[in-house]
Amino acid sequence: NSSTPNCHQAVLFLTRVTNTDIGEYSFIVRSPNGLSEGVFIVNMTYASGYIVKSACGSLSATFYVNVVVLLILTCCY
Repeated sequence: NSSTPNCHQAVLFLTRVTNTDIGEYSFIVRSPNGLSEGVFIVNMTYASGYIVKSACGSLSATFYVNVVVLLILTCCY
């Protein structure tokens, strides 16, 4: 919470984060009161007892994305 009247907090949830998502990201926020920018860093740590999936998990994710793209192309064209 902030004491500035036009200042608000926001939350960004990232799901299905992989090692390829690690890095620094920039963002810009625009409102009637002006522009603001910021930077956030995505890093990965594993909780104790967490089991990391093998490469098969990334293959199924790639397959899922390809199916979604094909469905969109089929519906729209």
